[in-house]
Amino acid sequence: MIAKSARIASAFARIGFTPDSGSTKTLTARMGPARAKRFFLLAETLDADAALSGRLVDVVVDDDAVAPSDEHRARAAAGPTEAYRGISGCLAGLEQRVRKPAGSRGRDAGRVSRTADAREGIKAFQENAAVFSGR
Repeated sequence: MIAKSARIASAFARIGFTPDSGSTKTLTARMGPARAKRFFLLAETLDADAALSGRLVDVVVDDDAVAPSDEHRARAAAGPTEAYRGISGCLAGLEQRVRKPAGSRGRDAGRVSRTADAREGIKAFQENAAVFSGR
């Protein structure tokens, strides 16, 4: 149960990182592969109604309206491409029901964490002003 004013977000791509395997497995199971992929790649923030329709929550306690976002295309175009590649790889394994060894997930996360985009994402996270270069 969450309040109508609650928000649920995926910040991995926003800071230039890939999600951990627990979140990819859990959210893909709840949301479905295509919806989880969009949630991670676009670093979406979902309001309570969207979280309910996306099956992330079971009950919402208020009745406020949902305001959909129209910024997805611009956000994706300006985002961290290496993190996007890692997110897609994590989710592709789940979509194909192929279990990726934990060591390779760790290597992916380690590789992505050393990118210029990841450093920029961490630096700019509090300022909400990252400018990614695809490196």
